[in-house]
Amino acid sequence: MIIVIELSTILSGLAKDWVDFSRLGRCYLPEVVWREVEFLTFRAVTEKEEKIAREFMRFFPSSGWQIISDMSPLPAAANTPEGMDMSKKARLLTAIAETVYDLSLKNTDELIVLVTSETNLKTQLQPLEIKNLAIITPNQLKNWLKTGTTPPAVAEKLSLLPPQPQETLQTNSSHPRRLLQNTSSNVFFPATSGRRQRGENPLQLIGYTVSAIVFLLVAVGLTWYLVSPQSLQKFLPFPLPTNPRQK
Repeated sequence: MIIVIELSTILSGLAKDWVDFSRLGRCYLPEVVWREVEFLTFRAVTEKEEKIAREFMRFFPSSGWQIISDMSPLPAAANTPEGMDMSKKARLLTAIAETVYDLSLKNTDELIVLVTSETNLKTQLQPLEIKNLAIITPNQLKNWLKTGTTPPAVAEKLSLLPPQPQETLQTNSSHPRRLLQNTSSNVFFPATSGRRQRGENPLQLIGYTVSAIVFLLVAVGLTWYLVSPQSLQKFLPFPLPTNPRQK
């Protein structure tokens, strides 16, 4: 099962929610959504949106989620806005719809679950009657995770598809994150900064700390030996070599 996360879903949740989403299936993010979240980290209209966007940018590199950028034009049956005066939001929703449509075409035997609270996005996709696409709201997704009860829209589409690979719905958020297989010919991972990510091995950090302490002690001891070897000798159980300065 493929879970496609839309911008309204990200902005309605927190890191603990995003981690849980992967319990249901492989999570994908349209590239246009990624770009918009990146934009919101420093130009959001509200402080809340900016805070959530920044939290998501910290969460994403170690999440196991993938970004998809392939798009296919929607058929004429879709209710797509027309004209050059489309708003930024309308262009964003159309790009998301084209990304989801492309994904459904390339994964015909697998269920695609789009999670969104955008009515206009549903209006564009639902007339296409895509056999392997179910659309649910963020609240339905969270209830699915909480109760284990499959939303009716998902159950209906599952009945039309071949048996899906069994997904293990775990009851806590400490499950190991999986590296996902590409289902699109154009999947990319955004570059991350050189700062330490939350997934770094704690044993490495301990090793770095111990090495730094040992280096500091050796430097202090050498300086002490060169300046006043007699006072240093009082703290050592073995004789020191002759100080070069005393020759």
